[in-house]
Amino acid sequence: MVTCVDNKVLSVDFAGREFDGSFIDSLPEGVDPCGENGEFHTFAYEAPVCSRPVPYKLMRTFDDGAFSYAIIGPATPELDHGEQ
Repeated sequence: MVTCVDNKVLSVDFAGREFDGSFIDSLPEGVDPCGENGEFHTFAYEAPVCSRPVPYKLMRTFDDGAFSYAIIGPATPELDHGEQ
């Protein structure tokens, strides 16, 4: 999940999106698809090296002018990822 975006290079609606093929395809030209230049930061909640997904929920998003953030919090395992 994308947790922070630099508003100079990405619009605020990128915060809180899943980091997936659709996200990568929607990046403007010149934005590194790995965020290596600080364009965005992510939270990995599931990976092959993990024994199970990290339960979380998207609490809210906000924009401070320079950056936009997705605030995530703990969730019980029975909640779906990203449930609000």
